Amino acid sequence: MLVSQSSTPEQLPEEGLEIIRNRIFINHSSPINREITDEITILNNSKESKKDIFLETKGFMPGLRVLDYDGSEIGYLPNEYMKALASSLAPKSAKWKQIRDDLQSRKKGYLWLRVPDGKEIKPTELRVIKLQYLDNENPSFVRKSLFSIPRYTVEKIITLDEMYDTFYVIKSPEGFTINYKMLEKTKTDEGKSTEMTKQDRLYIDKTEDHISARIPDIPGFEVRVKMNYDILLNKGERWVFRLFWSFLLAISLGFVLLEIATMAAPAISFKINDRDIIQDIVQLIDQSAEFIAGAIIAAALTVMSFVTNPLTHRLKMLLLIQVALSIVLFVLSLF
Repeated sequence: MLVSQSSTPEQLPEEGLEIIRNRIFINHSSPINREITDEITILNNSKESKKDIFLETKGFMPGLRVLDYDGSEIGYLPNEYMKALASSLAPKSAKWKQIRDDLQSRKKGYLWLRVPDGKEIKPTELRVIKLQYLDNENPSFVRKSLFSIPRYTVEKIITLDEMYDTFYVIKSPEGFTINYKMLEKTKTDEGKSTEMTKQDRLYIDKTEDHISARIPDIPGFEVRVKMNYDILLNKGERWVFRLFWSFLLAISLGFVLLEIATMAAPAISFKINDRDIIQDIVQLIDQSAEFIAGAIIAAALTVMSFVTNPLTHRLKMLLLIQVALSIVLFVLSLF
């Protein structure tokens, strides 16, 4: 919802400005940090210039900066001021009462923007406004193989009064890949929901590092789209970590089993030219066990200490298996 604000607040809402497109850019600086740019294209379809803009938002937006088409910053009324204004005007206006209730319940947020003098939105002019802010949503983590995968949910509901398409562009951090799963894509008319198809102009495209989606406005329908997306290590790194973990497991488990087997070796003898081959093998295993145990523990602790990628948290926990087996190996080598 977008309306232009006249000089008299009680007159809210006032028609004249119309949103004709919304593009939402989600850029990840890391798997668990992202910045959102909400780009809104506004058309002034009235006969007079507008400088006050009233926007409905999803709620609190940390570090918010509002940018005009030329990159200059646009001022906006602070949230506390908006609450006080809405409270004072609520007895006079049903609309302001709704705004006050929304602000108090935190169901919605509102932004009152004022463009500088000389930059008013002229009749028939298109203006692009950008809302840039840090995301305050914490992802859920999904266990996949050896890794902890951050999962985000994107949900968009286009109501009957939103007569414009919404576009999403989601970019993974450098060196990572992205994947998604569609959970819902429905259009609802008079309580009856049907699944959207390509004929409804729903469009989703994915490459290794980004997702592009178009969520259409369908006249007469409420549109609901919901999907999850995951940030993943690139394929090469996943294989390196898997091979590393599997190699340490095979070596540590294999030597533990060999040490257990050598406990029965004194009862076994196999000599060639007066040399007991079995005892030579036992002695070699005993001599190697302490070194192997120490090397595995050192390698595991190095990864656990110095690899800070949040996707490897599960891998670090699973490396405790190799550490425990190496401790058992070290103890067995003492007997």
